[in-house]
Amino acid sequence: MFDHVLVGADERAGSRDAVALARKLVSADGTLTLAHIYRGEPHVWRGSSPPYEAAEHELARELLEKVAHDAGIDAELRSHGATSVG
Repeated sequence: MFDHVLVGADERAGSRDAVALARKLVSADGTLTLAHIYRGEPHVWRGSSPPYEAAEHELARELLEKVAHDAGIDAELRSHGATSVG
């Protein structure tokens, strides 16, 4: 068992499997964190803007809340905009 487990989450079926495995790996008093990386642009001039970034962040939060609800878990939720998941 682990004290902290971080798992990437999205709309795909593999995400549900990953969350199910994470539930088994986290200790009873441990912390489970769901994370989602959304497409973010590093330069405003490339098409991104603060309102766009805020909207993407909100969509990611809603997605993570749905994943947690569907899995019946209480988890920390984290999202971040980046040009790649890596």
